Amino acid sequence: GTVASHQRLFEDPARPMGIREFRSGDSMRQINWKASAHSSAYARQLMVKTFQPAISLETAVLLNLHIPDYQAHSRLDVTEWAIEVAASLAAHLVNQRQGVGLICNGIDPLASGSHSFDEVTGRLLRPKASEIHAQPNSFMSPAIPPRNGRPHLMKILERLARIEAEETVSFTDWASTACLHLTWGVTILAITPSGGEAVCQSLHRLVRAGFNPILITVEPDHNFGLIRQRARRLGFAAYNVAQPSDLDRWQRPQKGGTAV
Repeated sequence: GTVASHQRLFEDPARPMGIREFRSGDSMRQINWKASAHSSAYARQLMVKTFQPAISLETAVLLNLHIPDYQAHSRLDVTEWAIEVAASLAAHLVNQRQGVGLICNGIDPLASGSHSFDEVTGRLLRPKASEIHAQPNSFMSPAIPPRNGRPHLMKILERLARIEAEETVSFTDWASTACLHLTWGVTILAITPSGGEAVCQSLHRLVRAGFNPILITVEPDHNFGLIRQRARRLGFAAYNVAQPSDLDRWQRPQKGGTAV
């Protein structure tokens, strides 16, 4: 299922690999204090634990755009940010020659096959809310299976540019069945606003089904440490990506050509 990658997009704390010198941007939680105390050979450098990457050669981005799952006061900005995170991760994985797919519960104006255009502007018209609520599955974006290559990435980016957040099916009611078509062992990057108990239990079910889910929450959360602990107990990693610098921290080049 999980294959070592030269690009450390995510690291799995359950799979230690070694130690190295502390670098700017490293988490204090990764410091190996025992090794640091015996690091005279390294000019008393702080030493941090390193872990094997938790990414398989096939990845599916599971993007939650169910509007009620987002906080009302910020949902417009945060849903747009969630889409941006999905696009950034997809591009990053394809650049590393890894296969990536997209599964989303947002609506795609082209999904139903009965789309229409504005006669004046030629703009694709959004389906009526009443139609969406009556048959949400008819308007939800169809899954794009994991593949690699630039043409496949363009297909994903075009879809992400078109989909919209809407009241469709909640993440907890949708996630497990949405992933049924995936191959055993696939890494699932679950992008959702927050990581409550129900969300974590949904990802735990994916763990039990043989997948490698990773929770990525996109709303600011000052108590995210509790979610990270809950996720660890349930068998998966969790990250809070609430601003661009959180993405930059993984993707910027580091010594030796790897990313954090």
